[in-house]
Amino acid sequence: MSDPVRIGLVAEGVTDWVVIDAAIHSMLGERPYSLKLLQPESSAFHAGQFGGGWKGVSGWCGLVCDRSGRLKEDIVLDTYDVLILHLDADVADEKEPSQRAAVLISLPARLGNH
Repeated sequence: MSDPVRIGLVAEGVTDWVVIDAAIHSMLGERPYSLKLLQPESSAFHAGQFGGGWKGVSGWCGLVCDRSGRLKEDIVLDTYDVLILHLDADVADEKEPSQRAAVLISLPARLGNH
């Protein structure tokens, strides 16, 4: 039996985890996997440091880039086989800048070819 696929998920909300988990299960079938919701950090009372929505995803990416310089060099993310960054398409025309808007603009350059 193969090792479980370790998947990290950065999403707008907790409900995205449910849908993505079902999709992964459908694609992997019986292959074992673990899906860890990295953003938003959620409990019954708190949505984590960055909250939900696209601004939460942006803030999380900014924190990781500030910590490591690049997503692919982050020691925490190195423990995952796959990292999923999920944003709903309805934010494509969002005009309001976030605290980390510059991160989204510069993120592809930081990622290199990965």
